[in-house]
Amino acid sequence: MNQSTSLSGNMIVFSGELKLMGLLKHSLPASVTLWQVDRVDRLRQCVEENLEGGILVLDATWIDCLPRDVQLELVEQIRNRRCETWLVATPEMAENLFALWSAHVTLLIWPLVTAQIRYQLERFAQQKHDASGESKLQLNAPEKRVKPATILLVDDYEPSLKALSQLLEQEYEVVAFTESPKALEWLKDHSADLILLDILMPVLSGYEFKKLLSRDARLKDIPVIFMSALDEANDESKGLGLGAVDYITKPFSMAVVMARVARQLEVRRLAEALISETLTDGLTGLLNRRGFEMKAQSLLQSAGRTDTQITVAMIDIDHFKAYNDHYGHPKGDVCLKQVANALAKVFHRDTDCVARWGGEEFVGLFFDTDHSGSQRVGRAIVQGVRELQLPHEGLSGDEIVTVSAGLVTQDAPKDTEALDVLLELADKQLYRAKEEGRDRYASASVTESRIPVLKSAL
Repeated sequence: MNQSTSLSGNMIVFSGELKLMGLLKHSLPASVTLWQVDRVDRLRQCVEENLEGGILVLDATWIDCLPRDVQLELVEQIRNRRCETWLVATPEMAENLFALWSAHVTLLIWPLVTAQIRYQLERFAQQKHDASGESKLQLNAPEKRVKPATILLVDDYEPSLKALSQLLEQEYEVVAFTESPKALEWLKDHSADLILLDILMPVLSGYEFKKLLSRDARLKDIPVIFMSALDEANDESKGLGLGAVDYITKPFSMAVVMARVARQLEVRRLAEALISETLTDGLTGLLNRRGFEMKAQSLLQSAGRTDTQITVAMIDIDHFKAYNDHYGHPKGDVCLKQVANALAKVFHRDTDCVARWGGEEFVGLFFDTDHSGSQRVGRAIVQGVRELQLPHEGLSGDEIVTVSAGLVTQDAPKDTEALDVLLELADKQLYRAKEEGRDRYASASVTESRIPVLKSAL
């Protein structure tokens, strides 16, 4: 260690093993200086002389070996210096150290340290930015702060619910209910990233609650952690058999709860990232065909339950072969990206979806949009691409890139084949728009008898 190194502000001091040192080196931006100490006397000196306003990272494997009186002295010193302090621990170690250190440190749990360190650095940088007007810790973080995960708590025992809420609210958005029917009612219009669910509840048990979630396409993939005083092996196996991701026995350690919640949220994040990559078109960043079919089926089910109208659109770039022939495929790819961006601005709500269907063809779905609304959508699609003013010299030499669109609207689709039927009808409207001159949309409204009411417009 360089004895002359000075620690201040955005510097990090670490005391512990090489394993975490290596992880930190790969996790931290180049602007952060990393300084390792491995003796208590040097740690005290660093904290006392140089760490005002900095960050101290402590490895629990190292801290747990220290006598309790030494730990108490360190806690007091850290509190007086007001430095940001993180304790990196396994769930088991966290439980042992939690009583002494919990009020003075941010707990980071193995094996999810990398993601948590990144989050805590961004939070620390934001705090410094808020206090000084400028950020001294350059993290190359996104412009918008990441929205915290939403956790739904359902437990009829109010003291337990209150304690969990206060704990989890330090890191997450928490919604809590003592009655399971009210939680289900809330889920009709909202969603959660994780559900902590008590098993023994009146009216609707945790098991019954989970079964209802599993029957709903929109909610079935939300991870559920069961909580219960039951500790028999068959109780746990029953819960896991219903699809729960974890099982916590009461009375529980708060440190263990935080560790297991963090682990399940990280697993969900990684799974969603993998799914997103699988369901995304690599060129345009829109959904691919499979991704659209999955999201559209979910929206159609919701429309059927709530008697909501939906509109499906098929969109095609006019004379795209001539564009590729004239400019070449690399320029054609750029054109596809620009058109995709324009369409994404039209299909911008959470309940909308737009995808690259294949080649130069796109497909979209609007939730809660009637036939009149679909005409506004059609105009927005055509006009949005025209406003790009992309030259198309492969035609007459003085043209721009345009699209044709076919749209079809249906009231509350009920049958499982609704999407295939709507796509087929939208494709017929697209063909009609092209037949009538391109650079326009054609739309239809589908009744229960599936007799279309036609409309065409520029």
